[in-house]
Amino acid sequence: MPEKTVYLERINAKAPVDNVLYRMGYKKGKTVLPEQQQKKINDAINLGDILCDLKGAYLFLKITSKSGNSVRLENGVIIESIQVTELFKTSSDVLLMASTAGAGIVERRDLEMKAGNNSLGVILDAVGSETADTGLDWMQEFLAAQLAKKGRIITRRFSPGYGDLKIECQKVIYDTLNLSKIGISISDRFLLTPEKSVIAVAGVS
Repeated sequence: MPEKTVYLERINAKAPVDNVLYRMGYKKGKTVLPEQQQKKINDAINLGDILCDLKGAYLFLKITSKSGNSVRLENGVIIESIQVTELFKTSSDVLLMASTAGAGIVERRDLEMKAGNNSLGVILDAVGSETADTGLDWMQEFLAAQLAKKGRIITRRFSPGYGDLKIECQKVIYDTLNLSKIGISISDRFLLTPEKSVIAVAGVS
């Protein structure tokens, strides 16, 4: 496993259309759209794909100790979460990951919303969110395939702000991965910019 952070300046992956539609509230097999409306939605999704600039970063770190509610990593970072500790109960390493869809799609979404094109803005927002998640999916699937050759597995991922993993954890992961290298910044409230950026952790057994 790489001992340094790996930066991916271009991830060639697109958000699945079904995922984008689901995020917008459409249910496969239940929501029926007129052909003309479906074409407009597809065109908007294609525009969103073009506007996205998908990048990522990942790093493996060894787990040095575990307690009932925290995991300590080799660089001294402590992840405090009962749920994450339970998820990593058989793990010897942690995979830190981040993905961003870039600023372009957020800027265009805001312009469309300001101009009153709310429908297009909503679709672009959904594409941006799903594209950022797709970046994590791509990395996790790629790395899982590599580790499987060595008989190792990756757990499901967990993001700060979900469950009992506090949003403050974004800062320590951000700093560890040095995410400014792929154009991500973090606020005093631990929010990421560009908005369509995500951070996650997973265990490696």
